[in-house]
Amino acid sequence: MSGHLQTPQYGADRLVDLLTIADVARTLGISRGSVYGLMRTGELFPIRVGQRARFEPADVRAYLERHREGPGS
Repeated sequence: MSGHLQTPQYGADRLVDLLTIADVARTLGISRGSVYGLMRTGELFPIRVGQRARFEPADVRAYLERHREGPGS
């Protein structure tokens, strides 16, 4: 037994997956200003890294699912 504690890698791995405002705009095919609008209305909730807004890809997918049109729409 080495006596060294292993540092959890959870935080470091997740930061790689976070999307920027530009990433979200490109993914959704909208302007950066529209992404800010979605943040203001509570449609998308950012994770703050300092002053920067970042987004979980799963949250962006959930947004898309909430706005999916069903048959006959």
